[in-house]
Amino acid sequence: MSRAAFTLDDLLLAAADEHADRIAIVDGENRHSYRQLLAATDALATAMIDAGVRTGDRVGIYQQKSWECIVAMLAASQAGAAFVNLNPALKAAQIEYIARDCDLRLLVADTDKLDELDPELLPATFHKGPAPLRAGSIDLATILAGGGRGERRRLIETDLGTILYTSGSTGMPKGVAFSQRNLVVGAEIVTSYLENTPDDRILSVLPFSFDYGLNQLMCSILVGATLVVQRSQLPGDLIRSLRQHEITGVAGVPPVWSLLLRMSKSLEAEPLPALRYVTNSGGRIPQPHLDSLRRLLPGTKIFLMYGLTEAFRSTYLPPDQLDRGSECIGRPVPNTEILVIRDGRACAPGEVGELVHRGPTVALGYWGNQEATDRVYRPNPTA
Repeated sequence: MSRAAFTLDDLLLAAADEHADRIAIVDGENRHSYRQLLAATDALATAMIDAGVRTGDRVGIYQQKSWECIVAMLAASQAGAAFVNLNPALKAAQIEYIARDCDLRLLVADTDKLDELDPELLPATFHKGPAPLRAGSIDLATILAGGGRGERRRLIETDLGTILYTSGSTGMPKGVAFSQRNLVVGAEIVTSYLENTPDDRILSVLPFSFDYGLNQLMCSILVGATLVVQRSQLPGDLIRSLRQHEITGVAGVPPVWSLLLRMSKSLEAEPLPALRYVTNSGGRIPQPHLDSLRRLLPGTKIFLMYGLTEAFRSTYLPPDQLDRGSECIGRPVPNTEILVIRDGRACAPGEVGELVHRGPTVALGYWGNQEATDRVYRPNPTA
């Protein structure tokens, strides 16, 4: 990317300028170029502004993974707002809690999801699908078929980009706030060691409400690659998409690899020569599964990564060091300092301590919860 990017809108404008006719998104039988992605984003951003979305507002997205929800994220940013991806597996009570917690100005939702919610909860809604029970909701297909005005709200890198709600072991979800720059630099860091290019075709398996899944989209736009939307996680469907689209990169969590390994006989009979890399995060992959993947994908680089939502990605184990085993979390990701601290000092080799992350991917804090933020976000203990 030749121009500097500080916000998601910068990313999209650069991609549409440099890769206008390249395929940006594949969703089922539909293929959309970067030129079309920019046009659809402009149309939806215009509709959001006309519906009353203001700079700094929050826009909720409550949909199954799709072309439309990708457009909604980028449109919210163009309109000066932050997007909030709502896991479609959440129940209505959880969604209503989140809507109140971050004061959603507008909700973009699949009709069946919208019909489950309190009609008095939201000031404005856009729907995908048949007309919902709620009066006044605007059809998303009609919006995207129209044009936009090219209006872009002024944003800077420290402005709120998104809030990701994580489901804790108890209680309601907790929102982690990310700046525009958090999202952009996360893509810059990951693409630097994965060596992504416009020729990559990335399979989007994980939900966009998960920071690791969201990063696949940001990485694709940053380099002008193609993102293939994958809704089904049935083993046969996963292997079919990998082959049909000649996928070069895929990110997963340990359960995804468990599913893929059910197709081991198919992989032995018909390898995946296009698959350049796979990445794992969201938990340690069992060593037997790692051994099986290495055997079944001999030409594929495997990156083991470690991170947490509040700091996105902390470390990665390069493929040439996999013999160290799946318990090894590797080295700090680029542009990041990782410390292991005990009693205010750096630990000696082999000494147990607390991992401390310092870098540009550290999120802004917990939305509306300064007490929780102060417990986790602390001054540099070695400064």
